[in-house]
Amino acid sequence: MLILASASDILRQRWREALREPCVEVHHADALGQALRQDASALVLIHLGLPGLQGLEDVGALRQDWPGALLMALSDLPGEPEGRALMRLGVHGYANAHINAGLLTKAVRVIRQGEVWVGRRLMQHLIEELTHHAPSHPALRDLTAREREVAGLVADGHCNKRIAVRLGVSERTVKSHITAILRKTHAGDRLALAMLVKGHAPAGLRG
Repeated sequence: MLILASASDILRQRWREALREPCVEVHHADALGQALRQDASALVLIHLGLPGLQGLEDVGALRQDWPGALLMALSDLPGEPEGRALMRLGVHGYANAHINAGLLTKAVRVIRQGEVWVGRRLMQHLIEELTHHAPSHPALRDLTAREREVAGLVADGHCNKRIAVRLGVSERTVKSHITAILRKTHAGDRLALAMLVKGHAPAGLRG
């Protein structure tokens, strides 16, 4: 299920027209809770101006109450401090509420594939924040030399296309390596993998 959570008719229409798939639209945080009771694994595009949402703490509460849901937070005035706070709370994506249709479609696809959608600069800041004095992690020991190389490039914030060019292989090969790496390390997404490489394992991956 796709849930569009915003009191703005204009925003919901923009998101709906961009994604072109069946969705449930809600105008208040209470209605969002009711919708999630119907499908606890729904993808939720949640406008941070949603009535009934009392600050970022309520977003964190949503993550705790509905751990199977995929939350993409959309802000009228996105910024790195807010983005960092939301990622720490466990959201799966963060972007401008007025994101263009092409990027929104891509973001939703990325999130459904189990990855995180944030701007490149914010991703770099998140990784840097987690990498001070980082030791190696045992979960990486089963990787091949090539997989370690790919994992390192992912941790440095490179996209699949750039990794492919750098290693002289196809994007399909890079995707295969990343799939194998995530399976072996049990990292849920690229950010979790970056944390492992830099020595800060997410909860549940303490070796």
